[in-house]
Amino acid sequence: MQNGIIVRNAGEFGLDGWIRVSVGTYEENEKVIEVLKTIAESQTGRRMNDYETRI
Repeated sequence: MQNGIIVRNAGEFGLDGWIRVSVGTYEENEKVIEVLKTIAESQTGRRMNDYETRI
C-alpha cells in the first residue's frame, strides 16, 4: 500500500497484466485518479489532460 491506496493483481480473475483498484467514496476515487495521473506523468514525461484521466 502506497499513498493510502490498495492495488491488487487482477491475474486471479484471468486478467494477467491488469490491476484491480477498489474505492469506496467519491473522494477516494478522486485520490486514485490523481495518484495514477502522477504515476503516468512520471513514466511518460508529459502532463496528462483531464480527458486522458477520465476515460
